[in-house]
Amino acid sequence: MRMISKQHETATEVGQASSLSIVEGGQPRWLSYLFCLLGFWPVIAAALPTLDLSSDTNRHVIIAQGTEAVYQGHATTLLLPDGKTIFCVWCMNHGGRSGPLKRSDDGGLTWSDLLPVPESWTKVGNCPSIYRLPDPQGKMRLFVFAVLELAGRPDGAMHFAVSEDDGKTWSDMKTAGLKSVMPFTTIVPIEGGKKLLGMTNIRPDGAATTGKKAAVAQSLSTDGGFTWSPLQIVCDTDGFAPCEPALVRSPNGKELLCLMRDENKGMKRTKSE
Repeated sequence: MRMISKQHETATEVGQASSLSIVEGGQPRWLSYLFCLLGFWPVIAAALPTLDLSSDTNRHVIIAQGTEAVYQGHATTLLLPDGKTIFCVWCMNHGGRSGPLKRSDDGGLTWSDLLPVPESWTKVGNCPSIYRLPDPQGKMRLFVFAVLELAGRPDGAMHFAVSEDDGKTWSDMKTAGLKSVMPFTTIVPIEGGKKLLGMTNIRPDGAATTGKKAAVAQSLSTDGGFTWSPLQIVCDTDGFAPCEPALVRSPNGKELLCLMRDENKGMKRTKSE
């Protein structure tokens, strides 16, 4: 799946590049590439070397022990520039409340106790994510994003907390002014760090009647992550439920590759007679 955003484009142009430039002849080009890839996948998978580390317990480090009654999962980590300090955030139960935060000072070999965070962190949830983001002046801050649940479902307002001192202290959670299912699952600087491009999945309008579970949308920030533009859908395709996007920058820095998960748990191929 390939969506292209050029770094020198304006906010409007970034959205257009992601949503329009991938369409050719009425069908997204990445869809053709995907179907071609899926056809060869059994051969590709058989050729890939695998290494099973599940029984190599000397490599295992338990960050937060779960039990039969306590589910601790959906962890996201952030490695600081020193190459040693790692922060880890996660939620309790499947897509449950946020709050847990730990730090490692030795590259993940050992971990701190739970770090103190404001009570407001426990009011949001669904797979919190953590980032180190630059503002246009180059100042770096740590951000944690999560979503406020409404009526027991994570379809509420995206929230964020910020640290101005590399994770020593954290702010309360406050709204980002966006409504989404997940918090941002990927954020990358564009235009030399003048803007941030964030992506996540939302529930499309009319989902209750159309049955569509998810669509991928993007937003831009011009102040280092404190405010965000309205979410703009960039991938909403029949037969798929795209979600949880991840952006990877090309070696030359001019393109972004977007990988997405299908909520339908299995890509559906269309058939043409």
